This record gives sequence, structure tokens and C-alpha cells, in this order.
Amino acid sequence: MTLWSIFRSPLLFGGDLRKLDDWTHSLLSEPYLIDAHQNGRDPKEVYRKEDLVIWVSESDTRKYVACFNLADRPVGLPVAAREWLQSLGGELHEVWANRAVSVADAETAFIALHGAALYISK
Repeated sequence: MTLWSIFRSPLLFGGDLRKLDDWTHSLLSEPYLIDAHQNGRDPKEVYRKEDLVIWVSESDTRKYVACFNLADRPVGLPVAAREWLQSLGGELHEVWANRAVSVADAETAFIALHGAALYISK
């Protein structure tokens, strides 16, 4: 879902929309994901080294940074990745944790194995 939202890809869903469980419904209707998907512009990969990939996008009012861990272990963000987070400035919202975080908190975060983090400027 993170790559889908930042890349603005069409979403193909193979389930019965009338019978969604609460978790799936919340995933498909997450406001920050929808915002990134519908309002983000010029999505691009800006970092790829070893097992970490970073994509960025922005709208008129927000910036989005998506971090993808391709490894079989948790990974921290290298200095180059931290620069993208610093460009967001101020307070961020980490979508999957559903919480506000400071840039300093995001810089020291680890991304779970095969996981993703999506940071959005507030």
C-alpha cells in the first residue's frame, strides 16, 4: 500500500467490498494514504542502496517520504535518507504507526524486515 500510494498506481482489490473486515477497511480508507495517492506529484525514487529504497513525492501542501526495507532484518536509516526526512521539516506523521513523530525520532527509527514507513509533513 505504501508504494501504491506514493507511486499513484491504480489499486486492484480482489475482495468483496461489501464484506470487508475492520482491518482491511481501515487499510483501504487510510486518509493519509489516499492523500498521498490523490494529491502527490512527481513521485520518484531518490535513494537505493543495499536493502533500503526511498521514494518521495509532494503536493501543494505536503511532502511524502516512503522508506522500504528489502532486507530480512530490521534496518535503520542512513545519513542520506535522513536528509530527505529533514527536508520535510517540523512535525511528521508516520502513517503505519499512526502517530506524530519529530524528524529526530524518524531519523533513529528502524524499519521492520520487508517493511515500509511512510512519513508525511503536517
